Amino acid sequence: SQVVDAAIDVQKSGCQAVPHLVARKLTSVEQLETALKRLQDSDINKILVIGGDKADPDRIFDSSLDVFYTGMLERHGFEHIGFAGHPEGSRHIGASILKQALADKLAYAAQSPSQFYILTQFGFDSEPIVAFEKSIRADGHSLPIDVGLAGKTDTQKLLKFAVRCGVRSSLGLLFSRSDILKGLTVASPENLLRDIARYSRTQPDSLFRRGHFFTFGDVELTANWLSTFHGPKFEQ
Repeated sequence: SQVVDAAIDVQKSGCQAVPHLVARKLTSVEQLETALKRLQDSDINKILVIGGDKADPDRIFDSSLDVFYTGMLERHGFEHIGFAGHPEGSRHIGASILKQALADKLAYAAQSPSQFYILTQFGFDSEPIVAFEKSIRADGHSLPIDVGLAGKTDTQKLLKFAVRCGVRSSLGLLFSRSDILKGLTVASPENLLRDIARYSRTQPDSLFRRGHFFTFGDVELTANWLSTFHGPKFEQ
């Protein structure tokens, strides 16, 4: 697949590839087996598994949890496995189902020999992200959380993905920020980064580990911004 091919190319370039596997696009166990074997043969041991918004009608998996239950990720040497967290909910999944799915993933991660982590949907509002971290920690879990951040991109594209991902709280904040909506490109995520870093400094047991940028195809814009950013770091 294109994802596997791209991950292998990235790994060969000397960078560490973290392919994103979409569960609902898989149409056979053999397809999954082949993809994981190719990644393993290229010394790729990190992966992010998501359910995916668009499902293949011939899919055999309905969620990332279904992929986890096969045990194939561990058997193919994936030592670091990520899954999605939804601090602001999901357009496609009800709140109660989403809550149970998170509990089931956390339970699976607790018994797996691999190291799991959570990657949150991108957002602009720190309040639901912090509340999400607090709830995970309050339930006795210690999985690290990577914070999803919107990279530099044009406003229309950003709004499109924000609506698609259902980040309601962040959309409200976005519409209240005239400096974002009037510009051709979005403001940098400095405020969110600083909020999360400030919170982590006051919470020694914070699960926040690092930021993860969703570039929406505009990798260069985000990379250029990052090269000049000298703000706080909150990786533990």
